[in-house]
Amino acid sequence: METLEWMQELTRRVGAQVAAQRKRLGWTGAELVGACQALGYSKLSASAVSKIETGGRDGLTLAELLVLAEALGVPPVSLVFPLSGGDVNKTPVKSVTAWEAASWFTGEEPLEEPAGEGTPRGDLEDHRSHVLSVQAAVQSDRLASERRRLASRVEDPEQRDLAQENAAAFEQIARKDCLALGRLRDDMRRRGLSPSPLPREIAWVDDSDSGRSGR
Repeated sequence: METLEWMQELTRRVGAQVAAQRKRLGWTGAELVGACQALGYSKLSASAVSKIETGGRDGLTLAELLVLAEALGVPPVSLVFPLSGGDVNKTPVKSVTAWEAASWFTGEEPLEEPAGEGTPRGDLEDHRSHVLSVQAAVQSDRLASERRRLASRVEDPEQRDLAQENAAAFEQIARKDCLALGRLRDDMRRRGLSPSPLPREIAWVDDSDSGRSGR
């Protein structure tokens, strides 16, 4: 495929998705322009949006792609490589499935070996691991709190002892999850990465030597 043809195909694909998402929201072209302006981007006009949607342009800028995706409330990758289509050209000479192109775009394509520390893909993997670790810590903390509340309501002494043992086991799991999260956050900071803020319920992980001392 020639370079210009590839650029036109890419722009047409994005334009078709912009049109589809705009119609899904029930917006006119002018309303989409207004949404872009509300995001601080004033370089798109209704006629420009119409040309993008109908394939009347050979290309669009990265700024236009990002602001259109944000205005429409969709990930940018879904405009570039929609999964509802068939094979796509991710470069003028390389055709792959839509999912392969999308996972390449987002840095999720399978690796033959672990990504190196400090590489762009390695940094992505660290942030993804952080998201999963936060989710695990939050869930563990909630379960432990719920088990402790349940144990406090048991009146029968024998059953209360068992409930308290169960609560202690859940609390131990929660502490281990939070310890692992704290160490991961320490390691990310050591390498110049900025982990996202913690949910309020486990914010103590950062306030207690990265969770190593527990609550």
